[in-house]
Amino acid sequence: NKRRLSIFDRYMEAFTDLANAERVHLPRWLDACTGNGHMFYLLMKNIDDRNTFIAYMRDAGIITPFHYVPLHSAPAGLEYGHVDGPLDATDNISKRLVRLPMFFDLGSEAETVIDHAHSYFSKEKGGL
Repeated sequence: NKRRLSIFDRYMEAFTDLANAERVHLPRWLDACTGNGHMFYLLMKNIDDRNTFIAYMRDAGIITPFHYVPLHSAPAGLEYGHVDGPLDATDNISKRLVRLPMFFDLGSEAETVIDHAHSYFSKEKGGL
């Protein structure tokens, strides 16, 4: 956990300026809670921005998955689930969320992830 938390903290530091510029949103939690560093994500502007970022990172050899399909819209959820009303917040977040690589032995490769992500955001298409 210590290693993952260290990487998590490094990502938070590296992307704070982008969050302050309202280019991305970073993970948040309640003051009474602590995390274990199992995941780090960015919330992009919209699904097109997310997909372009994922493709950009993939071209650099970095896998940044979009995380999940909400249960209510997954095949089994559509077949067996029941929803009372729209789940707009869930749908919105799922379309914007992208995970950055996070595993305990990521080490200095986290800097490569950060460098390529910053390169994406500095491009005209994804720029600040």
